[in-house]
Amino acid sequence: MDNPIVVVVIVVVALVAIGFGVWGFLRWRYVKKLRDMGWEFDTSPAMYHVIGLNHAPFGAGLEREVDDLIYGTAPNGVPFKAIEYDYDQWGSAHYVLFFPLPKSLPFLYVRPLARESRIPGKPRGVVINAGQHEIIAGGDEYGRHIGQLIVNILGPLAAFELSIDHANLVVFDVAEKVDDLKVAVEAGSQ
Repeated sequence: MDNPIVVVVIVVVALVAIGFGVWGFLRWRYVKKLRDMGWEFDTSPAMYHVIGLNHAPFGAGLEREVDDLIYGTAPNGVPFKAIEYDYDQWGSAHYVLFFPLPKSLPFLYVRPLARESRIPGKPRGVVINAGQHEIIAGGDEYGRHIGQLIVNILGPLAAFELSIDHANLVVFDVAEKVDDLKVAVEAGSQ
């Protein structure tokens, strides 16, 4: 091996292989933890998983993508899905978690005032200040009653933006860590 370029190429290829090996191991361990909890993981989900979600950020943009779907049931039996969702003008930094509601409800959006919104295109509607949260709803009475009820029971979800999107409760920016996801799933299923 008299040629230093060959040595550099071999070293670079070896480092890339080691990097992929470490990434693969960590990914395998992550998926195993999810499955040990009884949840499923799909690395290439279809777009139909977000059909029915129509309020921002869903239904916007022309190039929409979904990635890394986690689904299953919370300990109390409520089904959930957590998915990475992106479109050409916005990308989820973490998971978007959603739970089916017993029936479709009017739009409602709740955001902690302590953090900037990551949702593009702030929803339109009646804006209600509920202490440490902002509520945006289609109507004043609905926003005050249902919005305040949600704010009162947020618990661990108080730090997240969430919305009622037809027949789904949607929680934004849930971290990928299994323990963080577990806490959000348990809180959101209540």
